[in-house]
Amino acid sequence: NMFFIRDGVTFDNMTLWMPDPAADGNDSSDYFYVFCCGNKTVINQNVTVIHGDGAYDGINTRIFGGSNVAVDSTDLTVLSGRWGWIYGGSYKDHISGDVHLTVGGDVNKDVDYVSHTYHDSYLVHGGSSMGDIGGTVYMQITGGNGYTTVYGGSNGTCSIGAVELTAGAVA
Repeated sequence: NMFFIRDGVTFDNMTLWMPDPAADGNDSSDYFYVFCCGNKTVINQNVTVIHGDGAYDGINTRIFGGSNVAVDSTDLTVLSGRWGWIYGGSYKDHISGDVHLTVGGDVNKDVDYVSHTYHDSYLVHGGSSMGDIGGTVYMQITGGNGYTTVYGGSNGTCSIGAVELTAGAVA
């Protein structure tokens, strides 16, 4: 299941409902993907993200500043909601320019972190899942956030120009 953001947008004071990724009965679609497609996207602090029937913990919901195709650059700010993985970069394919990712506020507030593996964790990646980044990754991590691990770069053998990380008071 995928949701594509086709223009710059700010989500504020609202509820986003993400369907249960397994609801379609297809075992291969275990995840729900939100692709910002390189558009400036802000998830403000007053946004609630509900997954499936409301009991779903968001572990399988991923948000990407990029997409599953090449984009020029990204600019993603996530200040609330429950997200399994947060990527400043793309899912697949490369980003020719810079990546900007800000994570803070109440992201993953009150999440239970018991017995999570890498693929079953709350992660923040500055880079991409599967794609090179031609420019610099700029990450800002602040607030009492809930995630198990923060990575400045990308998965695997993806290349990145440089990483600049600014971290504030992280609980």
